[in-house]
Amino acid sequence: AWPRQSTNPIESQNNSLKITKGSLVKTNRGVFYLLVSLGKLKIENADIFVLSVASPLGQQLVNKQAGDKFLFTGVGYEILQVD
Repeated sequence: AWPRQSTNPIESQNNSLKITKGSLVKTNRGVFYLLVSLGKLKIENADIFVLSVASPLGQQLVNKQAGDKFLFTGVGYEILQVD
């Protein structure tokens, strides 16, 4: 189940949310769900990468919000939406 009700789990309702445990995050490099490390899941024909906030990428995402950019292992990420 998704942490927030929506007809489309990738569709953002509020782009000013800061990323925390339980956030669904759409970036230019994919969609990430911060909870526990489960790897890649396919939900409604979308690939969702489920990872822990303690993981290296999870640590980079926490406390950021839509519009923020960062580098991770030399790759540029831009946060597009946060739910």
